[in-house]
Amino acid sequence: MNDDDRSAPAAAARRGRPPLPADNETRERILAAAQRLFGERSFTQVNVREITEAAGVGLAAVNYHFGSKDGLVQALFTRAAPALIAERAALLQAALAMDDSRERKLAAVVRALIGPVIRWSALPETQHYYVPFLARVRLDGPEPVRRMLEGEAAYLQPFVAALGALLPGLPLAEVQWRLHFILGIEHALHNEARRLQAVSGGACDLSDPEAVIDRVVEFVMPGLLAPSPAGQGAVIGS
Repeated sequence: MNDDDRSAPAAAARRGRPPLPADNETRERILAAAQRLFGERSFTQVNVREITEAAGVGLAAVNYHFGSKDGLVQALFTRAAPALIAERAALLQAALAMDDSRERKLAAVVRALIGPVIRWSALPETQHYYVPFLARVRLDGPEPVRRMLEGEAAYLQPFVAALGALLPGLPLAEVQWRLHFILGIEHALHNEARRLQAVSGGACDLSDPEAVIDRVVEFVMPGLLAPSPAGQGAVIGS
């Protein structure tokens, strides 16, 4: 460390700003502040100075850690995705390796698909900050980040293949429809939780994610196992 590095915290303190912490901590403070601000207002309304002031770091820290404001938004978007994708993939592999009935394997595939996101959605930080942030991304986020949202279908293809193998009587398009319906339920659970609470008067309890997963699986299984609609292909298992 040179003399300039050692004097930086003292200089920051003289300016009334907290000392610059270690790089990882600085990065996380910026991400947390940006996520909170972007959840409250659009990306165009929030400027870099507001973010750095809320994080208690210098203005140059955003460029240093993320390259730009758009880079910061992209980092926020990808903050949770890798862990969720990895968990889904591991659970899917375990489901397909089961030595069990088709119905039980199918239920395990559904759990692998929805379970990680439902558990993550139950975290207070997710509901308070990340869900509003994702809504903002879809409305007015940077174009590269919106393209990333649209491109998330790539990691769902193994689930399409798994469902197709377990439902051999269904045309591919029908498998994709049914996967889409399941994802719609998952999406509603973490994006429309307040609506569910309002409609049910609080009777629908989302506090136990495992119970919610069980409920979703119980609901979607008859739909997955239903015959193909008329004119859309063979009956399942034919």
